Amino acid sequence: MEVLRPPDNILYELLLRAEWRKTLEPPKQDEVSVSRYIPELLALGPVGLSVAVFKKLGSLIWRGDLHGLPARLVQYKTYHMDWQLQVSRDQQVIAVLQDYLIEIRSARDDFSTAVAKCTVGVDPHPQWRKICWSPDGVMLVYADSCGSVQGYDVMGAMLFNIPKERSQQNGPTDLRTAVSGMAFLPAKDDPSWSYELLVMTYHGKLTSYLVSNTKGYMERHSSNLLGMYGGWAGDILYHPQHSLLLLGGSATSTGVSSSPGEEISAESAGLTSWRLLSGYPHYARAEVWTAEGQKDKARGLGSLTQLKVVGLFKRGPQDGVVQMHLSPNGQLLVTVHLSGQLCLWQLPSLRLQQCWHLEQQPGCHLVNPNVVGPLARRNKGVDSCFPLTDVNWWADDALIMARQSGAITVSSTETLENLLGESPEWFEPGPQVSAAVEGEFLALEVERTEKKPDRSGGEAAEDDDDDDEDTSRIIQAAQIVKQVVIGLAKGGVISLPKKKPRAVHFSYCLMSLRSTTPEELFERKLENEEYGEALSLAQAYGLDSDLVYQKQWRKHPVSISSIQDYLSKIQKRKWVLHECLERVPEDIDAARELLEYGLSRSDVDTLLTLDGTDSVRNTEEDTEEWGSLEDPDLDESEVQARKQAMLGKVDFSRLNYEQSDLCRVRQKLLVYLDRLFTYEEILGGGEQAADRYSSQYFSVFRQQNIVELALDMARKNEWESVEILFANHHEELLLHRLAILTNFPETTSPFEYQTLLPVASMEETQAMVEDWKENKPRERDWCEEEPCRNAVEPLVVDPGAFLYENNPQMEKFRVSLPDEQLVSLWYQDRAMGIEALSHQVDNALELVRLGMERDVQGLQLLHDDL
Repeated sequence: MEVLRPPDNILYELLLRAEWRKTLEPPKQDEVSVSRYIPELLALGPVGLSVAVFKKLGSLIWRGDLHGLPARLVQYKTYHMDWQLQVSRDQQVIAVLQDYLIEIRSARDDFSTAVAKCTVGVDPHPQWRKICWSPDGVMLVYADSCGSVQGYDVMGAMLFNIPKERSQQNGPTDLRTAVSGMAFLPAKDDPSWSYELLVMTYHGKLTSYLVSNTKGYMERHSSNLLGMYGGWAGDILYHPQHSLLLLGGSATSTGVSSSPGEEISAESAGLTSWRLLSGYPHYARAEVWTAEGQKDKARGLGSLTQLKVVGLFKRGPQDGVVQMHLSPNGQLLVTVHLSGQLCLWQLPSLRLQQCWHLEQQPGCHLVNPNVVGPLARRNKGVDSCFPLTDVNWWADDALIMARQSGAITVSSTETLENLLGESPEWFEPGPQVSAAVEGEFLALEVERTEKKPDRSGGEAAEDDDDDDEDTSRIIQAAQIVKQVVIGLAKGGVISLPKKKPRAVHFSYCLMSLRSTTPEELFERKLENEEYGEALSLAQAYGLDSDLVYQKQWRKHPVSISSIQDYLSKIQKRKWVLHECLERVPEDIDAARELLEYGLSRSDVDTLLTLDGTDSVRNTEEDTEEWGSLEDPDLDESEVQARKQAMLGKVDFSRLNYEQSDLCRVRQKLLVYLDRLFTYEEILGGGEQAADRYSSQYFSVFRQQNIVELALDMARKNEWESVEILFANHHEELLLHRLAILTNFPETTSPFEYQTLLPVASMEETQAMVEDWKENKPRERDWCEEEPCRNAVEPLVVDPGAFLYENNPQMEKFRVSLPDEQLVSLWYQDRAMGIEALSHQVDNALELVRLGMERDVQGLQLLHDDL
């Protein structure tokens, strides 16, 4: 796909609509002894044997004459694939002619499934078959290689059958009776019929039928338009605007023009136009433009006979029209010639507008860069150029051109410049194309792959298309003589020795090339996960490249590489910070990395770049002078110094909404990072924490009320986890420490959580808090200081207020640093509570003893009672 293109070129996408696969197994070849045919050869006699040999060898040399048609025309048809594609005029239904059936598909499901199938039988010459849709797309006509014609409706039901007898003689089929073209005309004389169907054969016989969906068919008349010309007939077209019948066929000269500037007539190129008559002879030559600037009327019989004689006895390469298509507005006709020429004709005058010889056509020499080896050199025309295999109209000023190399271009009618970009779109060799409707056309291609038979020993033979070239020429000649002798004895066609048979795999693909807008194509590339092309589109057309990185980020697990490759390249700061907050990675190291990256995108340098000018006392020059905090050349002390300089420029009392939101996000990221550190400690740290880490649990753990979290752990007797919470989150939990300790199970021995029990004096409690501060993994951040906290969250909510709503008697223990008297009261209340609720006197007595060991006064009497 080309994306860096001029604005007048076509932006397109290529879609796969349908695919078929088949495999042809190699036929078994039996060794045939020549000696068994010697009696039959002797019976021919010397003269008969010589005549037979020369006849057979001559037929091999002049291969085209085997079918009654020029060798060049037979070779041209052989280059085409055996399947055919025919699209209705509105592109709502298509017909795919396969080996023995026709599939009809609808645009309603993008041609993905067959709505009907018509069985037509296997044809020995599949390239010589024809299919054609009626103008309204309700009738499909099929013609086989012997000239039989059948009609079907869109549901696959046969409407009529016009049979032709196939030749039963030995040898090749006479393909002059094959249908070269079909055209639908309105049935003006009798409206009870749907259409008038014209069927042209290669030897020039034109037959008219009246056809209907209900009445079958009826033959009207038959004419031989080439009876006075000789040669062969090609395609026919009906021009409804001018009521003309256009006929292509063999040319009366060796080429359309011998020089680029030479003006020639359409007749000499093999193109004629005919008017329709109401009676005999039914068709008359129309007036056309000539090189002398005069309209050329129908020639007399003498001149036509002269043309026939010239056509019969002229030697040299024959040319003629093999394909032609009307432009959408009906003002131009494009023709493809046997010599490879491409011509544009004005209608109805048939004046030549443009002509390109094969070697003059841009890109005719290009080879598919994805194909190497002998396949890249096959089926080339003259001067190592690839001829056209199909052509059709993209618009009134652009042609769709398909070459034998597999190159498909949409070319301007002025210069044949490729409008798809610098290079063509590459298909398999010899694709077929349809006319474009609303900027979309279909193409049919086939990929052939050969699998060599295994050698003796079971090892597959290596790919080498030239493996037979090392065989001795004498051995090859002996093999040819052997096959000639066998063929003469059998009276059939001589089959020359071939390479070892291989199984051939065919993959037929129905593709769609559709013009699109940059936005539509960009969205499609994202859906198909073609991120490289989507990024190129975004860069070329100014689209949002963040969407590419966003989808890649969501498709990949969080890691250091994914953060650097995708998240760091996204410009939308809010989206990035939202991902850092909401996404919980599956790995504990990735979770830490993601939170730290979110902090780097929400630091004070980002705060200064936001749009709120009222909240920042700086100018753009100051910002340039400060630089970024992510400068790799700065050491830690320089980064801190620069950060302090930036903070000095911020007035937290005048933050705008964006800056306040950034501070809130940063505070939340810090909370999540602290919770991750706590969770890692609870899991055991190191490799043990990495193995036991659960992203689902952490997503709940990091958002839960810290007091509720400590309370739940205390009730579950997870005293080690409670101790870690007290140490890492003492600012939130110190006020409610005694209330949390009250929630340990009464059946649990206080000796297990003795490290959490309060000490006697305030000084000792303060010392414990200082130890907790020293073990904290990070320093206090600037967004956690009073100026920023007051500006962002002026109302502070106590997370442990719920503890005292249903237990007002616990309100007296709601202090950060309890004095000795309050500590003694807590020990007494808790010991009596344990004995009252569980009758576990030993646990109550043990709690009192632990308090006495901590020099708590006033516990001796309770100790004695217990």
